[in-house]
Amino acid sequence: MASKFLGVDAGATKTRAVLYDAEGVTLYEVIQGHGNIIVNEAIAIENVTNAIAQCLEQVSETDQISLLLGMAGIDISNKSKQVKRSLEIKFPILQQVAVINDGYLGMIAALKGRDGVFVISGTGSVVYGQKQDTLLRVGGYGHLLGDEGSAYWIGYQLFKGLTYFIDTKQPVSPFYQAFLTSEGVSEANASDLIRKFYTLTKQEVAEYALWVSHLAESGNNEAIRLLKKAARALAKQVKLILNRLAFTPNFLFAFSGSVLVKNPVVLAALLEQLPDVTLLKEVVEPTKAVYYYWTREENRCLQLV
Repeated sequence: MASKFLGVDAGATKTRAVLYDAEGVTLYEVIQGHGNIIVNEAIAIENVTNAIAQCLEQVSETDQISLLLGMAGIDISNKSKQVKRSLEIKFPILQQVAVINDGYLGMIAALKGRDGVFVISGTGSVVYGQKQDTLLRVGGYGHLLGDEGSAYWIGYQLFKGLTYFIDTKQPVSPFYQAFLTSEGVSEANASDLIRKFYTLTKQEVAEYALWVSHLAESGNNEAIRLLKKAARALAKQVKLILNRLAFTPNFLFAFSGSVLVKNPVVLAALLEQLPDVTLLKEVVEPTKAVYYYWTREENRCLQLV
């Protein structure tokens, strides 16, 4: 009788399922369509179950299979228990089943099941902490109520800063002159960009963070200050985790998302705001969280608080 682990990362764009052996070595993997239960529940469930079914074709009836599904939108939908039960019924070969948010999945993988803090800052942002059997989330409320320090937040701050010059009739700074030039807009018509802002999607606003990053790389001080402001916003959320979970210095710290992975200014500024950390830079496939989740010594009843 062999132990095998099946990890499923059901995200906004694709669902990836990977079967691991008892040592955490990849045996088989498959990719299906999106797994966001909020976008389209029926399609998301279908993609997830198809991915699981294909992986289970590779096991024997005597294998002991543990499943960990990280699913986008599962917290908002409040259907984790329902999805868990349906999977247990559909796939009776599964010995253990857990359904969590895809962000938790990334955290467990990055920290390899250990206690620590995990920061995600991409289009949106959220901070997770784990200590013993307690999980804590700070942020992650979306671009209208949160996402501080994210790519969207940086883009939003860029446009919001322009309103100062429009309202005060002050000459725009070199930073904003570069912004106007890049958009093909004259200083006299700067308000055109405010109207444009309200036509943009969340993703389109987030893409302006890349423009800010490029300008920061060229040494523009205003761009650098904006990125450091994003780092301070993220640090504030991390410190809430540290206080509530009573972390001491040199805790494990991991991160993901384009703002931190591709922008050394933000990462360095964030780390400057924190006590000493043990920085984990290794990129770990999120699906491998299943291995660390079910092999962790403590009782696998993590509580989100």
